[in-house]
Amino acid sequence: MKYLSKNLTVPLLLFTLLFMVLLTACSTTQPTATPTPMTLEESAWYACTLGIKKELGLSILDAQNYNPDSVHLDDTFKDGTPVDFTTYVGPRQYEVDVYYAKVKSMYHCILIYYPDTEAWKLTSLAVK
Repeated sequence: MKYLSKNLTVPLLLFTLLFMVLLTACSTTQPTATPTPMTLEESAWYACTLGIKKELGLSILDAQNYNPDSVHLDDTFKDGTPVDFTTYVGPRQYEVDVYYAKVKSMYHCILIYYPDTEAWKLTSLAVK
């Protein structure tokens, strides 16, 4: 009887150990990459490409890659006074140029960013 219980104990222990390993492996979540936060300039470029897609039907995948030089923050008020963004919390105007090689065209977007709601509004879209 002792021999039989020893024969059953080892496989039972191995089975239990294997079951625990599988249970642990299945229950742990896989690590996911944390997305890099976009700058407002990158968000402006993305909002422009979304506007182009909505207005003209051009795919975002056909747009040139994001280029910081293609995004400009208008840092003056209409009267020409400079904006101090450390204290100014109102809407901000961005101008973005995006090139689409498939149609051989450069598009110029003017967008307004509303910091309080983090919303973008396309106010102008033109071929440059």
